[in-house]
Amino acid sequence: KGCAPFMTDLIREIDLPMDIDFMVASSYGADTKSSGNVKIIKDINIDVHNKNVIIVEDIIDTGITMNFLKDYLVLEQTSV
Repeated sequence: KGCAPFMTDLIREIDLPMDIDFMVASSYGADTKSSGNVKIIKDINIDVHNKNVIIVEDIIDTGITMNFLKDYLVLEQTSV
């Protein structure tokens, strides 16, 4: 949840009703090098179907996790 300080500032600037939830996803596991395979450790608990979604990530190095989450959340929106 390293993105929380930035996300808090972002929320203050968005003057719209919103729901907030956290996911935990990783392509590292216990290693220091990305495996390239993303694992969702904690999924979201809210319905994102037909919702605008902003993904705020704490660390982006390879972009693998961000690309996975983008595709995953699009599938979530279209599968309901």
